[in-house]
Amino acid sequence: MYYMQRNLLAFIVCGLALTTFTGCIQQETPKETVVEAVLPLNTLEEDLDAALVAGIDALEVEGDALIQKNDLETKLDAVVNSNIYYPMVHYTDLRTKKVFAQLISPDSEDRFSGYHTGDDIEVTDVTNDAVPVYAMASGEIVRKQWVAGYGGVVVIEFEERDNNNNISTYHALYGHLNLESIKYSEGDTVLAGNQLGVLGAHESEETDGEREHLHFGVYEYTGTIRFAGYVDNEADLIYWENPSEFMRQRFVNELPQEAIIDDLNAAVENIVNETP
Repeated sequence: MYYMQRNLLAFIVCGLALTTFTGCIQQETPKETVVEAVLPLNTLEEDLDAALVAGIDALEVEGDALIQKNDLETKLDAVVNSNIYYPMVHYTDLRTKKVFAQLISPDSEDRFSGYHTGDDIEVTDVTNDAVPVYAMASGEIVRKQWVAGYGGVVVIEFEERDNNNNISTYHALYGHLNLESIKYSEGDTVLAGNQLGVLGAHESEETDGEREHLHFGVYEYTGTIRFAGYVDNEADLIYWENPSEFMRQRFVNELPQEAIIDDLNAAVENIVNETP
């Protein structure tokens, strides 16, 4: 991820002067438009915004390249302004089995019963053992452990500030993960859209014997870390957020950050190559 961001910034910042993946186009860029290409991850949003002004706006393009430039500006704006991402690609389409607040009857053949506290995101091909999951928001990894009923679990703590400057703390819970694939430890900070790891293998210890899928829940943190995948009483759902609605209300970005960065790199390369 870090290197993709560096490549993207290098493309944009230099305009037509610095090194690209394929080489270097020698054309002087005004000194005031040059921004440092190697930057800390925690300033990604500000850096992308500065790079957009400094690099892309310095390109004088027309025709197809102008269309690409305008599209690139739109995508960059999405990266800069979006701070919520779906935890899996095609999240909405893959909520095909259990969703938030769905009642699972004790008479069903399911292992668990009660009102579902999150969304289950299914996997259409369980032979694929590398289904990535992504950080919904920027925050701290407060739990990374094996939990009965889930297998591997990660909990991200993140904060939101409202228009009155009040701060609320939330937890995003990821269940059925391959813990060995998780790139972070408890106490680490993760950026929204960054890959956490991959799902646990189908019906394995990694999922505590469950099918390969992601159980995803969100709740406001008030001092208790919650792991329950179900509650007996519908009234107890008040302690949980509907994750789909929670993300949609915050203008969730459909793509994980890595995918956007890849698209931007390709778009900038095309613009540079097609510019006279």
